[in-house]
Parts: sequence; C-alpha cells; structure tokens
Amino acid sequence: MSNLEKPIRPFAVHNLLQDETKSDRLCPRSVGDYRDAVICQKPPLGVTRFPSSGRIVAGLAALLSSPHSNADDAKRPADSAEHKARLKEVIDSIQTTGSYDLTYDELCFGSKLAWRNAARCIGRIQWRNLRVIDARDARTPSDMFEYLKEHISYATNGGNIRSCITVFPQRTEERLDYRVWNTELINYAGYRQPDGTILGDPMNLKLTEVCEQLGWRGRRTPHDVLPLVVQARGNPPEFFEIPKELALQIPLKHPKYDWFAEMGIQWFAMPAVSYMLFDCGGILFPASPFNGWYMSSEIAARDLTDSNRYSITKTVARKLGLDTSQNVNLWKDKVLLEITTAVLHSYSETGVTIVDHHTASEQFMSHLETEYKLRGGCPADWVWIVPPMSSSLTPVFHMEMINYKLKPSYEYQPAAWTSWAKFHETREKRVMTLATLAKITGSRRLTTLIGYDLDRSTIRLAVSLMMKVLEKRVKCTILYATETGKSRSFANKMAAMARQAFNVKVSFTLSGEMRTNQNGERFMGHVDSVGRVGTEMERFLAVNGYQPMKSPLMLCLPAATRKIHFRIYALDEYDLSWLPDEELVLLIASTFGNGDPPANGVSFYQTLKGTGLNINNNNNINNNKFSLRHIKYSVFALGSSSYETFCAFGADLDKTFSTLGGKRLYPMARGDELGGQEESFSKWSKDVLKVSCNAFSVVGSDIQARLDGMLGSLSTDTKWIANSYRYMAFTRDKKSPDEIRKGLEHIHQRKVSKVTLKERIQLQHTNSPNKTYLLALSTFNDNTLQYTPGDHLAIYPVNDSILVEKILSKIRSPPECDVPVQLESRSRKGQSDWTVDSRLPLATSLRTALTYYLDITSAPRRPLLAQLARLCQDKEGRSFLQKLAEDEATYNQWKNTTTPTLFDVLEKVPSLKLAPSFILSQLPTVKARYYSVSSSTQLYPGEVHLTISLIINDNNSGSMKYGLCSNWLNNIEPGNTINCFVRKVNTFSLPDDVNTPVIMVGNGCGIAPFRSFWQQRYADYKRGQNALGPMYLFYGCQHPDKNNLHHEERSRMVKTGIITKEYTAFSRLNKNKVYVQDLLRKYGGEIRRQLIDLSGHIYICGFSSMAEGVQDTIIKILKKECRLTETKAIEMLDKLKTSGRWHEDIFNSGEKKTITTNKRCHFRLAVGLTSVSPP
Repeated sequence: MSNLEKPIRPFAVHNLLQDETKSDRLCPRSVGDYRDAVICQKPPLGVTRFPSSGRIVAGLAALLSSPHSNADDAKRPADSAEHKARLKEVIDSIQTTGSYDLTYDELCFGSKLAWRNAARCIGRIQWRNLRVIDARDARTPSDMFEYLKEHISYATNGGNIRSCITVFPQRTEERLDYRVWNTELINYAGYRQPDGTILGDPMNLKLTEVCEQLGWRGRRTPHDVLPLVVQARGNPPEFFEIPKELALQIPLKHPKYDWFAEMGIQWFAMPAVSYMLFDCGGILFPASPFNGWYMSSEIAARDLTDSNRYSITKTVARKLGLDTSQNVNLWKDKVLLEITTAVLHSYSETGVTIVDHHTASEQFMSHLETEYKLRGGCPADWVWIVPPMSSSLTPVFHMEMINYKLKPSYEYQPAAWTSWAKFHETREKRVMTLATLAKITGSRRLTTLIGYDLDRSTIRLAVSLMMKVLEKRVKCTILYATETGKSRSFANKMAAMARQAFNVKVSFTLSGEMRTNQNGERFMGHVDSVGRVGTEMERFLAVNGYQPMKSPLMLCLPAATRKIHFRIYALDEYDLSWLPDEELVLLIASTFGNGDPPANGVSFYQTLKGTGLNINNNNNINNNKFSLRHIKYSVFALGSSSYETFCAFGADLDKTFSTLGGKRLYPMARGDELGGQEESFSKWSKDVLKVSCNAFSVVGSDIQARLDGMLGSLSTDTKWIANSYRYMAFTRDKKSPDEIRKGLEHIHQRKVSKVTLKERIQLQHTNSPNKTYLLALSTFNDNTLQYTPGDHLAIYPVNDSILVEKILSKIRSPPECDVPVQLESRSRKGQSDWTVDSRLPLATSLRTALTYYLDITSAPRRPLLAQLARLCQDKEGRSFLQKLAEDEATYNQWKNTTTPTLFDVLEKVPSLKLAPSFILSQLPTVKARYYSVSSSTQLYPGEVHLTISLIINDNNSGSMKYGLCSNWLNNIEPGNTINCFVRKVNTFSLPDDVNTPVIMVGNGCGIAPFRSFWQQRYADYKRGQNALGPMYLFYGCQHPDKNNLHHEERSRMVKTGIITKEYTAFSRLNKNKVYVQDLLRKYGGEIRRQLIDLSGHIYICGFSSMAEGVQDTIIKILKKECRLTETKAIEMLDKLKTSGRWHEDIFNSGEKKTITTNKRCHFRLAVGLTSVSPP
C-alpha cells in the first residue's frame, strides 16, 4: 500500500483567536523519516550525499503525485498515458545511468512546490509567481556568475522585487558539486578588528576570511558588499565582484529623527538565499539561490538588532535618550519599533518592495485557509512564522501549526568551504596543525577538523589528553571598574601582556558523547573553541597520522605545561556568586568623586560589603559573609592625588577582599592621573605576573623566557615606528555638517549631542579680578540631553587656533592641512597589508584633528616624552627629554612649575620635527570637561545652564595660561555650537520625597548644582506643591561685593520660602576670615535636628579641601549635639553615607599656582527665550 493509499488520521489544529478547529490531512503523507518531525522545531538535516536509485524513484513519485491545486504546472494525472510514459522513461534512465534529468516544466513545478512546502516561510502565498532560471548548462565559474547577474537584475527590477530561483547542475558526486559559497547573493563583509570586535556583519566573518584568502580586499567599512564566490564541478572556488549598479542598497533614515540617517546604516533590497540545497524529484541541486522580498522585521528585528549581527540596539537607545540600565522601561521595545519604522519608511520612500509583519501575517492566514481547502493541510513552523515583534498582535500567534516535511523541499547543507576542504585537502595536508586546519574549515566538529578517518578510541584519547592539560590551567579573572574607560584600557592591556607571556594556547575544550549524523559521519556532540589548539594535541595527531594511537609519546605531559587563563569582566557584568570559586583575581578600579566607586562598580561593591550575601551557604563565614579563602588577589587603583580620597575605592576593595579571607598576592598599587600612572601600572603588572608564576608554580624555561622577554620590553610597548604608520589622501563626496560631532562619537564611543550658546552673563562684580559666568545653552529639546538637578554636562572643548598653527609649523613635511586623510598602520615593519587605523575618524584633516580631537594643551606624559627623545637628533634635546621621561621627580617639578604644552616642548627642542603620522597616531585625544548643571528643565525647558569659572595658570615664566575649556567658553560668540553629553549623577540628586529636609553646603562655583536644586523646588511650588520640606544653604565666598554668586536669585528664593535659611561666609570681608565650617558649627543644633531627627539629606559641593573640613565639622557637631564619642560619631556619619543621605560632588582645587578667576559663565540653552533672568 502506497503512502497515499494509507488511511489518513488527520491532526487537529486550533485557531485560539477565532475558536475554530481545522483537520490537517496532509501531515500523514509527509515524506519518509520526516513523519517523526511533526512537532519538531528544527527538522533533520536533509540528505546531502548522492541519492540511491531507490530514493530517486521515491522522490520522483513524490513529485509527480504531490497534492496540489489546479495550477498551471507540469502535473499529469497518475493514470494518464503521458504520466506512465514519463515514469518509464525516468526508470529506464536510472537503470542505465543511475540518475535522470528533470524537464524544464518539472523543474518549474518542483521549484514552486518546494516553496509551497517550506514550513518556515511566511510569504508562501506568492509561490505560483516564482520564476525559474534554468542554469543547468553552466560549466565554469564564469558561466555561474553570468547567471547570477541575470538573477539579481531580474529579481531586483529597479526595486519592484520579483521572486526568482536559479538552478545550477545537479549533484552527480558530492565532491563534484556546483556551489555558491555565499549565504546570500548580496551580503556584507565582517572583519575582525585587533581589539576583537567585528566591523560589519559578524554572520559573514568566516566567509569574509575565505574571500580574503582568495585574494579579495574590501574597503573595511561596515557595509562592504562581498563578492560572489562560486565553485564549478568541485574545482577551487573563484570570486567575482558584483557590479555596483546591480547591488541595490537602501540607506536607512527615520521619518522623525534626522540622526538616524547620520548613523550611516544601509541594507540591500533583495534577500536571495544561496546556501540551501534544492531536493526535487529525488535529484539534489546544491546550488539553487532563490529570493522573495523582505518583511520589515527581518531587517529590523534580526539583521540589525540581533546580538550576533549588527546589534545597533543600544546605539539607537542612546540616541533616543533611553535609559538602558533596566528592562522595566521597555527601552528595547521602543528601540525596535523605531528601527522598524525607519526600515519601512526607507524602503517605501525609495520604491523598494517590502511588507510589514502585520500584513505578512494576514497574508499567511489567507494562504493557510486556501491550503487547507486545496490540500487538506499546510506545514508550518510556528517559531519561524510568528514575527519577532508585536507577536500577539498578529493572527498567526494564535494559530496552532504542525511542522512536517514534504518533498520537493529546500534543505540546509554544510557550509561550502567545509565540504570543499573535506574532499579536496589531501591526506598530507590534513596532517597539519589543528589550528591551521581549523582556520581553513571553520568547523566546530572535531572530525571535520582532523579528518574523517578517526575511530572512537582515538578521539577519546585525544580528549583525555586535552582534559589533563586543561585541569592544570589556572583561572585568572581581571575585574575592572571605570568611569572614563581608562581602567578598561588597563585591563585589556594586562590580559594582552599575560597572554603573550603565558602563550595561552591550550584552550580547546571538548566534551560530549560520540554521535553519528544521517550521512554516517561521527562527530563530537559539543566542541567549544576558545583559543589556539595545544601543542601536545598537535604533536599527538601529527605523529599518529590521525590513526589510533600506538606510541606512548604523548601519554606523559611535560612538567612545564601549566598555564594561566585570563578572563576580563566589568564589575557590573560579573556574577558575584562566581567569586568564591576563583583562584586568581586582579582588580583594576578607578575612584569617582570623593572616594566613590564608578557607576559600573556600585552594585558589586555594595553587595560585597553587605552582611547578608548568602550566595553560597557552603562558603559563608563570620557575619554571613562568604569566604574568599581560596583566592589570591591584587588591586591596581586609579585616581587623582589632588583629592584626599586618592584611590579610595581601590583601597576599599583591597581591604574588603582581605577581610573576606582573600590572600593578597601583591600589595595594592596606585596610579595617579596627575603623573606617572602608566609607569605605575607597568610596574604593578610586571610584578604581579612574576609573582603569579611563582604562586601557581608556572615554571619551565620556555614560559620564563617569554615572560622575561615580554617584561623586559614592556616599557617600549608603545614605541612608534615610522614605517608602521602612513596617511593617505581620502576622497569624500561632501562634508557632513555634523562631522565633528560624529568624529567625537567615533573616538569616545558614546552619543554626543550639540547645544548652542544663547547667552553669557558675568556673575562677578566688574572690579573683581576673577571671572565667573552663567552660560545659557539651547538644547533644541533634544531628548538625549534630558537631565535632572545634580547631573553633569560634559563638554568637549576646542583648541585655540593660534596654538594649532604653531604646532603645524613644527611638523615635518605636512600634507595640505585641510585635506582629509586616512591614517593606516601595520603591525610589523615590512608587512605589506595596511589596515585603517580606527583611532581617529576617517577623512580627518590634520588641522581638524589638532583643533577638535587631540589634546595639545595638557602637559605631555612621560611615555610620550620618551618617544620624542627617541626621535630627537639633537644630543642636548634628547638628554633633556630622556631625563623628564625617566625621572618622575624632575618631570613633576617641570610640569607643576611651567604648565607646559606640546608646543612648549617643540619650541624647547627646535630640532625636533614630528611626522604627521606621529601626530595623528600618538597624541592623546581630548577629554570632556564636566560641569554641574545649574538649572531645572521644568523652569527653563529647552535649556541647560552652567556656572563656570575661568581658570588661569600663572607659571614661573610670568606668562598666563588659561584653562582650555573655560577659556574657550569665555570667548565663543552666541550661536556657536558646543558638543556635549549629559552624565547622570544618581548619587547627587534630590530626595524623591519633596518633604525631606535638604542641607546644601558649598563654596565658590560649588553653588552651581544648588541653583538647579532650588529651581526644581521652585518649579514644584509653582505646580501647586505647597508641602515642601525645609532647604538650608550654607555658602562661602570671598567678599559680598565681588564674588557672591547668584545672590539676587538666592534672596528671591528666601523671600518665596523655597530656601528656608541662607547662611553666607565671607573669607575676605575683614581680618576675621569666616568659612562655611564656622557657620555649620554655629548652627550645629539646627544641623542635628534637620539631618538626624528629621532624616534629612546633606549635599556638599566644592573644593576637596572644603569637603574634608565640612566632614570633620559634622563629626564634631554629632559628638556635641548627640553626645557621642568620636568613634560613635564617625559610625553615625558612615551610616549617613551608606543610607544615601550624605552626598558629595567634589572637584580638584588645582596646583598651588592655579588662580581660579571664577569667571563663571551661566550658559543657558534656551528655545524661544530672550533672557536668562532668574525666577
């Protein structure tokens, strides 16, 4: 009895939305072994080897008797004479030749039916309209390329996409296949960058490597169209560039947000799948690319937002101004909606066919209804049919579906490069290192990597040997906490140094059971490659020729094979429950504010310090804290010595790890951003690596030699080699109006917004030698610049044009200073392949880089001076530079007394002429300057205000040097653009409860955030919020007639009752100097009542010296007013801090020679306002 003659037991499927039930009578007729895959989400891999004659006959029968509608295809009644004659003809051919050829009509019918049977396709309603290009006469790669060009041209159709399939010769022997190596006819390259990131499409990383091995070179942009790689009759593949006019691409833009187009994202018009195998009538066609048209969510929700694809979700979120730190605000959903909107808008506007997921779902339901009427069922994979967004809003979500296989069909098959390597690498070539063979095949199957003639015992022995090596590895975790990215940079450098020293090669993890696939090939169930293959495994396989091992050579591992495996995590990425199981932990931590952890370290630190961790009951020790007794650790702390809390967070981490039982492997080291930070890190990292070797018995002459050599050359890691850099002229169509802002985004890897200066008001008296301004900046209601009182506005300054010209005059053979250039580098002298250096944005002129991107005003750091000394031809100048680079004391004295810039160095050593490539590659990039916001958006919508003092440095030479950013802001004209971003400061925000008492303590410019506080309270009052808590202000300045900042506005706030009490200390009014600490002591009783009795919050903003004095004063107040011992008073102060009621925003008081002219500009970013008059 044939399959069609068997009694049919239909499957019931339900439409839950319409409460209907259908009976699928087609499923029991599914082909052969696929009957068992009814509810399978991933149908088995299709047969890929040359089919037997029996299977061909069965396939032909399935084709000729397939249930179908009254289509116009080549379908003959089974009892017709024509049908019988054709069947006899095919059987005779099979008996004679082992195969047969499909007629064109049969090929067309089978192609359409295969699309109709495709359970994963939502767009099958168009299956009758598929055009078939018969390319079975192709014999060479050139023939194949011509057919593919015809396919792309026909299908693209100027944007009016048409469905099409091109069928190349059928399989005769698998090793003689015709294949298209691309996964899609048009897709984008993916390049692995030196830092491990992927530029372009990560999905095509391996294919890109294959293309480059064949000789293709892309432009290394995110959207390089890959060439078509084809093989004919099993011969080596060839690549062909797709003509630009054929590869229609659509730049994506948003109907509402102009910045979306500025992101430079684009996508191709036609999705043509080219890696699948077409199984028709028992004949296999390994090369049969086909296409339909895009559904919008395919691009938006998969290609652009999947984490293993372009992954632009967080980038778009930042541009939308969304908080990505938590899921509850549904930021991901908002981003996906906007990306989908942009895709639909862009394709529709350019006239390219696309369908939205709602329409596609409705069309599929119509197709489903028709199929049940005509065929009695319809195979469908629910997981693939349901759109990846708005799923429950589409009708397909509520429809039960049955997933089964019908023939003809489109099947998955192994990547072309793995199949080709398997059949065409000789046995001698297969006996090569696993690392090399893995690079060729890109396969994760062990048998594909090492040939397919291994028996089970060989593989198990290899795994056993590898596990012995892996057991000897020491796990080292590098944790970093960063605010600006410096700690992350050090962490990556530490890992790179360690990998070089220990040569982390044995990192090939094998696990799982031996399995057999449909083709009879044995493979390991799971193979996870995390590094290079170990030498021991390579020797074992090479010596034994991939045969069962008979020699005992590899049974004994060398004694010196113990390695250290390094992993890097940011503190907010690390699961604290892993900590007790670690062996070696290296912490690199910055200190933020007045001793606080950076934002990405707060949660980790608070949990670690807590008493109720209870992560693992087996690890709990005293006070419910888990034990770190088995951990060895060391800390490198970063900070600024201008603060009394220098490196406080790193020191707290060091102490906490020790308290929890950790063993300090090496004493904590400190890196001072004011000088010697790089040198301190180099010394710490050297010593830690050496101590780690001894502590974990990492011995052996090979490892020690690598370690000594690497550490000995560490100080010259950044050595600049002239022949390793070059700059090339770069041609661009037109200059972008937002070029500088985009360039800053490229350099600093964050969203940068722009504001304009609306107004600048001098806050100090005209007789005052100091300058302080209120700046009014217009935000144009940019939602990326949303801020709350207490936040910071970070501004990227612009270098003085006169200084830029002076440096340009010191450059050797400069290019035309305004011509865009592209910096390129190569890793080794003599290496022919140049790669684009991504440090600076593309198409940057030398003048632009010096003006906007590079730091030319800070004192050159010692590593840079060392490089300059190596380039100096003048003996006296070289000696001067070497002394500064090598002697920290001499360097610090020189820096503090002369406040030098790069130009000062070049002028001091006139023989030193720098190459343009040196300038572009070695100078540090400019850093943002942070200022507390001085306004409330509720009182000044579309604006942000800043209170800024002009900084002047008076050096020993008698010349005055102005602070870069404050001087620039002082000189620009209203209407000028300022590049900036908002930094959220959650630790310095007003209490959620407006009834909570607030005490504000500040001096000088420290009043800046408090202006935003009282403006926010005033806005609350204007909205009818009458029950406002008390607000006290303790403010210190020199003289009431000179620098009593915002005094008129403060007086109005006192009169309206917003500020309950205001106390001002004048330190230069008379001989009796009065400071804010004195006023705090005077009103100690009121401080105790508001802060302790009423659970108020205290905010301190100003110089670090003032903040320390305030803290000491509060301790004395607590001792006196609460009648406590000093120890208890300190404990009470600590409770204020841990409960989040003690807030500090502290800034550097600078060197002794620094004059704060308090040129505080109040900049207001305003829309539709003509005045900055306070409320």
